[in-house]
Amino acid sequence: MLVEAYGGNALSRAQCYRWFEKFQNGDFDVRNARSVADQQKNLKMLNCKHYSMKMMAKRKNILHNN
Repeated sequence: MLVEAYGGNALSRAQCYRWFEKFQNGDFDVRNARSVADQQKNLKMLNCKHYSMKMMAKRKNILHNN
Protein backbone atom coordinates (compact mmCIF):
# COMPACT_ATOMS: atom_id res chain seq x y z
CA MET A 1 0.00 0.00 0.00
CA LEU A 2 2.82 2.44 0.83
CA VAL A 3 4.66 1.56 -2.36
CA GLU A 4 1.53 2.26 -4.38
CA ALA A 5 1.24 5.68 -2.76
CA TYR A 6 4.93 6.67 -2.56
CA GLY A 7 6.67 4.45 -5.11
CA GLY A 8 10.42 4.17 -4.60
CA ASN A 9 10.28 6.70 -1.76
CA ALA A 10 8.30 4.35 0.49
CA LEU A 11 9.89 3.15 3.71
CA SER A 12 10.87 -0.47 3.98
CA ARG A 13 8.95 -2.74 6.33
CA ALA A 14 12.00 -2.89 8.64
CA GLN A 15 12.23 0.92 8.76
CA CYS A 16 8.53 1.16 9.60
CA TYR A 17 9.03 -1.25 12.49
CA ARG A 18 12.05 0.74 13.76
CA TRP A 19 10.11 4.01 13.68
CA PHE A 20 7.08 2.39 15.31
CA GLU A 21 9.27 1.01 18.11
CA LYS A 22 10.92 4.41 18.67
CA PHE A 23 7.58 6.20 18.83
CA GLN A 24 6.03 3.53 21.03
CA ASN A 25 8.91 3.99 23.49
CA GLY A 26 8.31 7.75 23.57
CA ASP A 27 11.29 8.66 21.38
CA PHE A 28 9.94 11.31 19.02
CA ASP A 29 13.33 12.89 18.24
CA VAL A 30 13.93 12.46 14.52
CA ARG A 31 16.95 14.76 14.32
CA ASN A 32 19.44 11.90 14.67
CA ALA A 33 17.63 9.64 12.25
CA ARG A 34 19.30 9.06 8.94
CA SER A 35 17.22 9.62 5.87
CA VAL A 36 16.11 6.70 3.77
CA ALA A 37 18.10 8.14 0.87
CA ASP A 38 21.28 8.12 2.99
CA GLN A 39 20.65 4.53 4.03
CA GLN A 40 20.11 3.48 0.41
CA LYS A 41 23.32 5.23 -0.69
CA ASN A 42 25.26 3.48 2.06
CA LEU A 43 23.89 0.09 1.03
CA LYS A 44 24.73 0.70 -2.62
CA MET A 45 28.23 1.78 -1.65
CA LEU A 46 28.78 -1.31 0.53
CA ASN A 47 27.52 -3.63 -2.20
CA CYS A 48 29.64 -2.08 -4.95
CA LYS A 49 32.73 -4.20 -5.53
CA HIS A 50 34.55 -1.23 -7.10
CA TYR A 51 34.69 0.75 -3.85
CA SER A 52 37.75 0.31 -1.70
CA MET A 53 37.73 0.93 2.04
CA LYS A 54 39.78 4.07 1.42
CA MET A 55 37.22 5.40 -1.08
CA MET A 56 34.34 4.69 1.31
CA ALA A 57 36.15 6.39 4.20
CA LYS A 58 36.89 9.43 2.05
CA ARG A 59 33.29 9.68 0.90
CA LYS A 60 32.04 9.49 4.51
CA ASN A 61 34.73 11.95 5.72
CA ILE A 62 36.34 9.37 7.99
CA LEU A 63 40.05 9.60 8.68
CA HIS A 64 41.83 6.35 7.95
CA ASN A 65 45.31 5.68 9.30
CA ASN A 66 47.35 2.64 8.32
